[in-house]
Amino acid sequence: MFRPILICFMIVTSALVSAHAQNSGFGPAETAAATRLTAKEKAGKLVIHFEPTDWMKHILPEFKKNQLQALKELEQRLAIKFRGPIHIFTYLTDVELREVTGASPGTAAYASGRFLHTPFHTLPHHEMTHILCTQWNDRGNAPVKQDRKLTDYSRPQYKFVVEGFADAMTHMGKRGIPIRQWVAYYERLGEVPSLTTLRQGFPKTGSLASGYWISGSFFEFLIEKYGMKLVKRYYFRPESEKSIFGKTFVQLAKSWRTWLRETEFDMEKVARTEAYDAVVFEKTVRGAKGKAAVAITADDRFFLWHNGTFVGEGRSWMKPKTFSIQLVGKDSLRVLVLNSGGAGGLLLQVTKPGGKRVTVSDSSWAAKRIQAPATKATVLGKPLDGVWGHFATPESRAALQAIKGKWIWLSD
Repeated sequence: MFRPILICFMIVTSALVSAHAQNSGFGPAETAAATRLTAKEKAGKLVIHFEPTDWMKHILPEFKKNQLQALKELEQRLAIKFRGPIHIFTYLTDVELREVTGASPGTAAYASGRFLHTPFHTLPHHEMTHILCTQWNDRGNAPVKQDRKLTDYSRPQYKFVVEGFADAMTHMGKRGIPIRQWVAYYERLGEVPSLTTLRQGFPKTGSLASGYWISGSFFEFLIEKYGMKLVKRYYFRPESEKSIFGKTFVQLAKSWRTWLRETEFDMEKVARTEAYDAVVFEKTVRGAKGKAAVAITADDRFFLWHNGTFVGEGRSWMKPKTFSIQLVGKDSLRVLVLNSGGAGGLLLQVTKPGGKRVTVSDSSWAAKRIQAPATKATVLGKPLDGVWGHFATPESRAALQAIKGKWIWLSD
């Protein structure tokens, strides 16, 4: 990430420090890295530094190809011809990176000036964007007016811009799922905070969602809606939304949320990346109409749909949730249960006002793993049977017992 770092001074000779300083402009972190990454290879504008092991030599061609491709893509998107060189210090892991450079805990990769420190497996676009943006507003690269006071990286409001823009250039989140889809997923779960609040305290979100991804999706929206030329003006003149885009930040944030809600993605695919096992429970309920309440919990986590519409989710089996739905006479209930330790269990009941029972979790439910044939759910026991009674807290026992269904699961 683009951030100040604590430099870990390694023991090197003064002659070595002097040589690096004169020949390449290396700082202390780069000088320290060069004592371990003693091999280097030039590739266009890139100078790749690496440890001359058989493994690093084996992966170097693919690594070099990816870095050059990222540079080409970013130069095209930013309409810039970067004046090299860019020095890339390549590590086996982020742990080695922090050990060698003294980078702060949690740093996975970072750029400083024209120097990029990265493990070999990290996507290059984010940090390389930071490097290219140091020349994005130079003479010859269609310079725009810059507000020097507001473009201070120590301000959370500008860090929101810098990191969000770099994540927009990366595009991809974890496990092959685009950032936009991840943020749309968290939006459906109510985990995306106000953009105004996020900007003031970036990158803290107070939720499961990553502040970097949220700001990244916002800049993806701006680029898609208004184009890169206006976004470039905004990058160097932040908090000038009205004069650049014709809308206030609040208005842009509202449009961005609409854009997120219109984003199409496979919610099951995204959700199941967060668990070791995923089971779908389904049932069609007939003959009941009008308002109803769904009391539900699952071991460990659930997502509930009614007639194909996402209703809500829960993250703790000890804390049942209740959702209101409108029954239409033939209603499909679908629950995706995620568990980190084997197949997950479901506990549920649907009642009409006054307590009249519509359906409960029992063997009449179908259970299946995603993209597998369905089978009948297996009944495990009452709400406080087995491990649930053993581990339930005093506060959770009454809430669990209020659900008249039984724990069901998928038996392998």
